[in-house]
Amino acid sequence: MPNEMLAILAKEKDELIKKLALVDKMIQEYKVEENIMIYSFNDYQNLGTLNVQLQDRYKNYSISYPIRKKIVTIIKNENRFLHVREIAAIAHHFEKEIPVQLFIKKISPALSILKNYPESGLVSIAVENSHFNTFWGSRNWMDINGCILEPHMYNIAEVAKNNREKYIV
Repeated sequence: MPNEMLAILAKEKDELIKKLALVDKMIQEYKVEENIMIYSFNDYQNLGTLNVQLQDRYKNYSISYPIRKKIVTIIKNENRFLHVREIAAIAHHFEKEIPVQLFIKKISPALSILKNYPESGLVSIAVENSHFNTFWGSRNWMDINGCILEPHMYNIAEVAKNNREKYIV
């Protein structure tokens, strides 16, 4: 009887561990999407303040704008270099029905097109020589050496760490 009970408890423990691992994975996936907003706006103390400040700052944002105009509006309003994730998080704040990942898919090609318009003044900066760490902003926010001016600096928390494995042949 005690051995049977131990076997039953061990089986139950294994099942609970598997469920817990699944719940942890789901939490992490949820955090990745939701924390884009938190990381993008970490200078605000709470979400209530964030909502008021965003609504006030983005009076000129319209969901009817084409994606390029939304991008330009967001970059101008933030007045600093932004990562695609940050732009998507801000757009998602105003258009909750569109997932952040879908915004990212729309924003990336639009940024490339905007960058090719000479009159746009849009530039990209790759941090740590990684295209995953590309930040977008105005050419006017850089000094003559191509360095970002301090008031327009990107959010360092948005720099993705490159943890590639080294493959040796």
